Amino acid sequence: MPSKLSMEDRILALKLRRLEQLNEKLKESLKKDRIPASRAAALIIETSQDISDPLVPSVWHLPPEQNRYRVYHELCNRPTLAGCCTVV
Repeated sequence: MPSKLSMEDRILALKLRRLEQLNEKLKESLKKDRIPASRAAALIIETSQDISDPLVPSVWHLPPEQNRYRVYHELCNRPTLAGCCTVV
């Protein structure tokens, strides 16, 4: 910038530069792929139901012999006979 510009011209030039930068950011934002929130939520639910988790019984997709937490879960849900403790 030449130094002979008035203060008002410098302010206007600065405002123009900031607007151009904002315009570039908005253009970059428009290039991003977007999906609706409902679709994103459906994808999360689908993924969480497909992944086997040995700690969550409702999504156990493992064979019983491969699930090391199955025995503990069965012991916890078994009615106790006479004692107060369960040894695992």
